[in-house]
Amino acid sequence: MLARVLDALRKLRKKPQTLIEVRVIKDHLIHNLNELRKHNHNFSIAPVLKSNAYGHGIVEVAKILDKQKCPFFCVDSYYEARLLKRRGIRTQILIMGYTPPEVIIKNTLDNVAFTLISLEQLKAMAGKIWQDTAIHLKFDTGMKRQGMSPNDAAEVQKILTSNEHFLLEGLMSHLADAEGWFDGNTQKQLDAWSGVIKSFRDHLQLIKYYHIRSTKGKRFNSD
Repeated sequence: MLARVLDALRKLRKKPQTLIEVRVIKDHLIHNLNELRKHNHNFSIAPVLKSNAYGHGIVEVAKILDKQKCPFFCVDSYYEARLLKRRGIRTQILIMGYTPPEVIIKNTLDNVAFTLISLEQLKAMAGKIWQDTAIHLKFDTGMKRQGMSPNDAAEVQKILTSNEHFLLEGLMSHLADAEGWFDGNTQKQLDAWSGVIKSFRDHLQLIKYYHIRSTKGKRFNSD
């Protein structure tokens, strides 16, 4: 009997201990959000919670922010959106990554918006969407990673008007080099972005959100 007790104690001593611990303090997180709002009072702040809230716990962070009246939370995948909805998150969720057309068409989650990143993705859904579906359109203004071409704006608008179940809520893009003050790349992107915005404002109904950012793109407005 004594041997078993000693063996159990030895096992407890060998239990691995984490070397790094992340603590999220509720009041501090809300304070940070309010500080961002205070310094960007002309813009809505939509927290980006992708990749498990960058390692801080997507569900835990979302629960803290769920009562802060954010316009939406940004996640990367349908899996993350489904996880949050199953845990009772009420704030709208925008999926920024690619979602297969068949998943969007069969979606059963409430209050979720999808980012469409290519003309092909939109065409694959055009005649098959049978329920109201909130979407944001991503345009490639110079990042060269994903997004529709600004030259496709007219064709995109035609497809959207052919199916009343497409609910266009936002336009988005991504800055490739927000710190490139002198080479003109960022300004070229902003010029292309302004052209996309003007085209949609001239031909479609009011759009709620326009967002073009990057991690260090805080100095730049959307239009």
